[in-house]
Amino acid sequence: MEAFLFYQLKVAALLAALFLSYRLLLSRETFHRFNRAVLITISLLSFLLPLIHVTRYSDKQKYAPGDEEPPMVEQVSQVTTDGEVLQDVESPEETAVNMEQPVRHSFAGILVSTLSVIFWTGFAVITVIRVLKVLSMARIIEKGRYADRTEGFDVIESDQVSQPLNWMRYIVMPGEWLENVNASVWKHETEHGRKLHSLDLLMADIMNAFQWFNPFMYILRKNFELIHEFEADQAVIESGADAREYKLMLVKAVASSRGITITNWLRN
Repeated sequence: MEAFLFYQLKVAALLAALFLSYRLLLSRETFHRFNRAVLITISLLSFLLPLIHVTRYSDKQKYAPGDEEPPMVEQVSQVTTDGEVLQDVESPEETAVNMEQPVRHSFAGILVSTLSVIFWTGFAVITVIRVLKVLSMARIIEKGRYADRTEGFDVIESDQVSQPLNWMRYIVMPGEWLENVNASVWKHETEHGRKLHSLDLLMADIMNAFQWFNPFMYILRKNFELIHEFEADQAVIESGADAREYKLMLVKAVASSRGITITNWLRN
């Protein structure tokens, strides 16, 4: 368990370093697809690189050729006047060290056990929260009314949401939005689905469960959400929508927003 906790600390440090580099160099750029790829790479590298152990060639040459086993620790023996060995005893320095070892091991064991309990408690809490949100989204889809299927996505009408949102292969809309079909809205939501933005958030949520103590993990997830919105908005504008009308629609949507954090919706 000690090795696992140390691994999580290395992940946290690496994630912080890589994300800060991203913020300094790329966060203000408008290459949203590239930025998204960078964030995905940062997330994966942070968890994978600490698992790689490099063995130096010199480490394999600790003993001279022909040595079959490591040299033994020299012991101090008590010898009689006629040369007979009575017993092997440790030097005073070794005796003092060995007396301290049980105390040190006991303290280290208590510390590791305490940190393990704290870590897995946080992991359990975050996992339960995320699972409940997924179940909440699933219930909204299950209780909603199947309205249509467009461009490979199932459209669900639901009064439990205040504005359109996308989750996996579903587009959930309130009744009043379905009555006033807006091409920009459809484009926005289907773009989320085509680019599989929900998978990014799912990956971030899984990583967040293990890195619940790391504030950079929460900031990284928020950056995923922003980039998703920027990508969808860019696709809407490039499709020929009037930028001014689209902005007004976004303002109206945000004003009445009541979103669910595992989904992509019009909030930025």
